Amino acid sequence: QRALRQLHLEDLFEYLFFADFSRPGQWISKPDVKSYKRVEQIVESHGGLSPKDTSYYFVDDLKRNVRGAQKANWTTLWLNEGCKAASQSTNQKGTI
Repeated sequence: QRALRQLHLEDLFEYLFFADFSRPGQWISKPDVKSYKRVEQIVESHGGLSPKDTSYYFVDDLKRNVRGAQKANWTTLWLNEGCKAASQSTNQKGTI
C-alpha cells in the first residue's frame, strides 16, 4: 500500500490485500506462490469474477517478493529503492 500511495495509484485498484500478522495461520507469506494463488481464490469466490476476467498486479520493493508474484503469472512492478534508471518491459515485469 505504501508503494501505491507513493505513486498515487492506490485508488486505481478494486482490491488490495495485506497479510494480517495478528491472525497467525490465516495467510501464507510472500514470496510463496501459494500466497498469490490464495488471493486469486478469494477474489474469484467473493468478487464473482472468473480468472479470464481478472488481472492481478503486484508492487513491492523487495525483489524476492516480486519474483514470487511473477511465478504466479501476475503483472509485477519492482520499486527499486535506489531510484536508478531501470528498464521496463512490455511483458509482465517492470522496475521503477
